[in-house]
Amino acid sequence: MSEAENVKFLKRYNKTIMPRLEELIEPLKILGIDHFDYVKILDDKKCFRIGNHPELNEKFYELKLFDKFNLARWPEATDEKIIPYYRLWSVDGASYSDKIRRELGMGHGICLYRTTKHHKEGWAFCGSKEREDLPNFYINNTDLLLKFIVYFKSMAEDIIDVSDERKLIDITFSEQTAYPKADFHEISTAFKKALEKSRYCLESPKGQFWLTAREIDCLRLKNQGLSAKMIARELDISHRTVESFLDNVKSKSPLSSLNETIKICRQQGLL
Repeated sequence: MSEAENVKFLKRYNKTIMPRLEELIEPLKILGIDHFDYVKILDDKKCFRIGNHPELNEKFYELKLFDKFNLARWPEATDEKIIPYYRLWSVDGASYSDKIRRELGMGHGICLYRTTKHHKEGWAFCGSKEREDLPNFYINNTDLLLKFIVYFKSMAEDIIDVSDERKLIDITFSEQTAYPKADFHEISTAFKKALEKSRYCLESPKGQFWLTAREIDCLRLKNQGLSAKMIARELDISHRTVESFLDNVKSKSPLSSLNETIKICRQQGLL
């Protein structure tokens, strides 16, 4: 099949499944999300894509956007693990894709990427330009988008099936913009170390209170389900010292239980 014939088939396929796709993404409209794309890139350099924005679907093939995927945006696979990665885009973005979306009147959006051992997947969610609050919504509600992805993959199994090779188009992996690889574990560790204090101020509904770094360490491990003796081994101190630290927390905290104090510490990012 020539590329032209391939493109013709793919356009027709997307139009055929459009009513079903619109039905599947109806829950997204509750969130203010109007436009949705799904893409799957196989290791043999073939791509499958569907979307519910007719003009963007046309542009995807007209401008050969399938050859402009920046694969550096996908995380690397680790064995069989699926690693999520997010990218927000703005109505004011300067990238090639941002300009196309702006021309089509599309607003703020977010892409979620996953890499498995044998393929890459991406989901794009987008609302109207009038919804200026969407970036904030995306940041605070990515869990809802992840739930939609599980729902979508379950309900759309037949329309995203790629056993029919006519649904795939060859792509080139050239001219990819490589992002510098950062060791985020190392960066996170260094950042936390830079913020280390001898004591921390916590806010609770019943007032402000202070805990030492060692008391926070004990709460962090207790939050993981460790006993006083296990915490003692982790921190290389006696279990009586651990019990003393936990007693101190109880006396300092205005909250009625250790679990409530742990909850406040969690909410404030200390555990």
